[in-house]
Amino acid sequence: MDEYEYIEGEHGDEFVLNTVRTLFSVLRRLGTLRRRFKKYQTLFKSTNPAFPASYNSLLKQLVADIFDSTLTDIPDIEFHSAGLKDYIKTGFSLFMNVSKPQPRDNSTVFIIILGGATASEIKFIQETAAQHKEHEVILGCTSILTPRDTLKDIGLVVKELMNENFEDDE
Repeated sequence: MDEYEYIEGEHGDEFVLNTVRTLFSVLRRLGTLRRRFKKYQTLFKSTNPAFPASYNSLLKQLVADIFDSTLTDIPDIEFHSAGLKDYIKTGFSLFMNVSKPQPRDNSTVFIIILGGATASEIKFIQETAAQHKEHEVILGCTSILTPRDTLKDIGLVVKELMNENFEDDE
């Protein structure tokens, strides 16, 4: 029974209603944060109105764009100069039409994911790396997420926020 201990004990309707409200508040906040992105504001892709939209993770969108040679700029990735050569190149971009360096310009691409990656995201990165043999792709993540882990993490966040709300009421 310990795997279902997200909400412990018996609770009334008001507690359950407040928990659901807190969950949706968390989801709304996440949606608000996504609006800051220029390109990656949605996780759903609809190619045809006759078919339902499909899930397209942020990681999959980023990796696809990193290795898309037709893109000259990835607006949500910032470049920070690593040396004199890069500094001069970005400095000239103020006066001339010089594109900033892209992650795919390097022979090794590091992808670090804080919070974990799903098995399908890892598989997508492996497949993408296999298609781009001129690049070495190194993936690091804090954990491999399962659906159960995701639900547990959401439950823990909601539980923590519920505890804060009850402490504020006292």
